[in-house]
Order: sequence, then C-alpha cells, then structure tokens
Amino acid sequence: MTKISSRIPLAISKTQAWEKLQDISLPHNYVPGIVKTEIITAEKTGVGASRLVYPSESKSLSETVTQWNEGSGFVIRVHQAEKGAPAPFKELNFEYGLEEEAGQCYLHNKMSYTPAWGILGTLLNKLVLEKAITGSLGDVTLAQKLFYESGEPTSAEKLKSRKAELSAQ
Repeated sequence: MTKISSRIPLAISKTQAWEKLQDISLPHNYVPGIVKTEIITAEKTGVGASRLVYPSESKSLSETVTQWNEGSGFVIRVHQAEKGAPAPFKELNFEYGLEEEAGQCYLHNKMSYTPAWGILGTLLNKLVLEKAITGSLGDVTLAQKLFYESGEPTSAEKLKSRKAELSAQ
C-alpha cells in the first residue's frame, strides 16, 4: 500500500476547522474538479455516512466514512458503488485530519492506495501515479485551507494564484 500525505498550517482554530471538516457535504468547495456533492445516507456524519462526489454532472464516485475521530478527522473509502475502487486502484482511501501543535492548527490529509493490475500497476505507480497523487493531494489540502479560512469556494484561479505566490517565496 502506498501512503502519501500533505500538511499545511491553518489561520483558524482546530474547533473552527472541525466545524467545516465534519460537514461531509462540502468537498465541491475545495476539491479541484468536483462540481457537486450529494449525501446519500441518513447519517450525515460518522462511520457509514456516504456521499457521491461528481467530477462532472453525469459521473460520480462514492465515498463512505470508515473511521471517525470526533474533533480531529475521518477516513473515507473511495469506490464505485459496490464495484470497489476506481481504476487504476485496487483500494483507495482518503484521510482528512486536523492536528494541533503549540497552539497552531494544521490540516493533515493523507491518501493510501493499492494499485490494481499487479506488477503493471506497481510500475505505473512508480512512474506516474505517486507523483500525480502527491501533487493532487497538495492541491486539495491548499484549496481546503483557502476555503476554510475565507468561507468562499476555492476556484481553479484562486488555487493557481496561491500556488504561484507560495512558489515565489
């Protein structure tokens, strides 16, 4: 299993960040490429709560909470209804986390996955996936920070501008 993480400081308290994080209906406000989120279970929080995220109006991915750590984060399993993880993955999980260190709150998001297709998937992971997922996870975490701190959805333009600012520093 490959594990990748991204950690970034927030300019809000852990309590304020948790208020936003625990609302699993919000990812379309900060996950690049997601246009809509729909809760599909009676549970809105906690283990078993599920949502559909839409990369387009006609396609969706299922996400189900498998672990819930009140006040600090949760893990979701990404899957295609009952079919399992989307290609090229055998298993795909996303962990949203909050940490506090010396009074500073951090977003600490992680992805863990197992590539499908045996040795071919392992090679694909080393050549392409790991680098692409590292960049994507960094983008999600930064966009999430911008959304949490401003309360406004993070557009592709805002994310690009902030990344340019950070690389210039």
